[in-house]
Amino acid sequence: MSWDKTYKKEICPCGKGALVQEVREDDWNRVEFGNPYIECEECKTKYKIIERHFFQPPWKGDGICYYLVPIDLVDDAVYENKYTNIDEYKLAQEDFSKCLKCVYSLNVLNEALSELKKISNCSSAKGFAREIIKLRKRYLHSCRLKELTQEIIKAINTYDEGPNFELIRAEDERNSEKRAAFWEKVKAVGREIF
Repeated sequence: MSWDKTYKKEICPCGKGALVQEVREDDWNRVEFGNPYIECEECKTKYKIIERHFFQPPWKGDGICYYLVPIDLVDDAVYENKYTNIDEYKLAQEDFSKCLKCVYSLNVLNEALSELKKISNCSSAKGFAREIIKLRKRYLHSCRLKELTQEIIKAINTYDEGPNFELIRAEDERNSEKRAAFWEKVKAVGREIF
């Protein structure tokens, strides 16, 4: 089994060189793409190549778009990362009510609490109450109805203290908007290659 190397080439903006990307293929029709690069001394001083990752099924390609943009283009948005790296497992180990606040909205917690008050054991739970029971079992390997009810009540009563689902979601939305604005700027000043 061997890999064959080929190169995809596009003419660079000045016309004196090329934009190049290595493509490797094997006998089983697997394909690997290398990072593109600029093969022109003049354009290297004026442009850079940036990549954008997106999800798509593996059989449709590698999920990366490359853009040729001016070298001075900078993503100047300030991304908030206050809540991004919350470790749910660790949080659940420390205090399950804090984990609940980060995973569920206040409305969901209230709905789950009203459901839990109607049942006598965890196995008969439905809806959001059942989801929360599964979460507790996954992180803490047990679930007692009385303890869970107290943890949900604590989460509801302290919902505005520290990180919670609404704050995390709002931060994600703001960051997504900033990221989308940057990519619109990229599309306006640059061009997609390969």
